[in-house]
Amino acid sequence: MLTLFLINMIMLSVNLQPAKASATIYIRADGSVDPPGEAIQRNGDLYTFTGSISDSISLERDNIVIDGNGYSLCGSGAGTGISLAGRENVTIKNMQIKNFAYGISLGGLGAFSSYNSIIGNNITQNTVSGVYFDYYSNYNSITGNIIAKNNNGIYLYASSNNNIGKNNIAGNSYEGISLCSSSDQNSISKNNIASNWYGIGVEHSANNNIYGNNFVNNTYQVRSSVSTSTWDNAALSKGNYWSDYTGTDNDGDGVGNTPYAISDGNSDRFPRMTKYNDFPQDSSYSTAVQEPEDQGQTADPADSSTPPAQTPNETPQEPSETTQEDTQAKPTTEEETTATPATKTILVLVAAVVATLITAIAAGTRKR
Repeated sequence: MLTLFLINMIMLSVNLQPAKASATIYIRADGSVDPPGEAIQRNGDLYTFTGSISDSISLERDNIVIDGNGYSLCGSGAGTGISLAGRENVTIKNMQIKNFAYGISLGGLGAFSSYNSIIGNNITQNTVSGVYFDYYSNYNSITGNIIAKNNNGIYLYASSNNNIGKNNIAGNSYEGISLCSSSDQNSISKNNIASNWYGIGVEHSANNNIYGNNFVNNTYQVRSSVSTSTWDNAALSKGNYWSDYTGTDNDGDGVGNTPYAISDGNSDRFPRMTKYNDFPQDSSYSTAVQEPEDQGQTADPADSSTPPAQTPNETPQEPSETTQEDTQAKPTTEEETTATPATKTILVLVAAVVATLITAIAAGTRKR
C-alpha cells in the first residue's frame, strides 16, 4: 500500500510540474519592452535582438526600428510572429521569421497600418501567410526579403498603394503574391516569383502595376479574376520574364515580338526574353531559396480554376474579420501546469526506482 501511495504522489507531481510556455513580448507605447529581460536591447527607437526568440512580438509604438541582427523569431505553427496592427513608420529588418500562422501581420478593422517597411528578412514556413496585409494597410514597403515555403507568400486584403520589390518569393504552397478585394494601385516590380502554385493572384482589384519581375516555373503563372492590371511599362518597353513564353525576338532587342497573354483585358506587351537578377539570390540563413532552373512550359492557364490538391498546407479561405483571430495561439500565462514529455519520462523512471527500493526494503524486513 505504501508503494502504491508513493507512486501515485509522484505521478501527481508530474502532471503539476510547471513548464515555461510561449508568450507575447510587447513593445509598449512608452517604449518599454514587456516583459523585461527578453533578448531585445533598446537604444532610443532602435530595438536590436541579442539572441533568437521563440515568442510573438506585438508593437504598440510607432516610429521605431526592429533589427533582428541575424537572429530568428520562431513560433509553434500558430499566432503571429510580429503584429503591426495600427502602427506607422515601423521598420522590421534582418531577421528570420518562421513557423507561425502569419509571419508578419499589418492592419485590421480600426487598426490600420501605413508607411511601414519590411526589409531584408527571411520569412519562411508560416502556415497561412508570410506577410499579411489586412484592411487598409496602405503605403507600406516590402523589399529585399526571401519569402519562401509559406502557404501564401504575401497576401493583401483591401490594401492599396504598397510597394513590393526586389524580393525572392519562391516555393509557397498556394500563391506567391495575392491581391484581393480592392487591393488597388500597388507596385510589384523586380521580384523573383518562382515555383509557387500560382505566381500571383489578382481578384476584384484594379490598376496594379506589375512589371520587371521573373515568373519562373509556377504551376500557374497568374490567377486573375474580375481584375485589370498593368503588366508592363510602355515608356520603358519593359515587361516581365515568363518561363513559359514561347514567342521569339526577331530584332534581338531582348523583348518578345508578341505579347504574353494572361486573361481578358490583361497581357504583357513587352515580355522579356531573359531573366532579371535584381533580387536576393543568397542569404546567410539556412533556408535561403535559390532561383530554380527553367523546366519549360507550365500548366495551361485555362485550367487554373481547378484548385490544387492540398499542397502541403490547406488552401486558405478568403480572409474575414475572424480569420486571423481564429488562428492565433490561445493566450497563456507564464507557466502552465503541464509537464513536457521529457520531464514525464524522467519522473516515471524515478517512480519506478522508488517502488523497487520500497519493495526490496519490505522484503528484507519480512526476512528479519
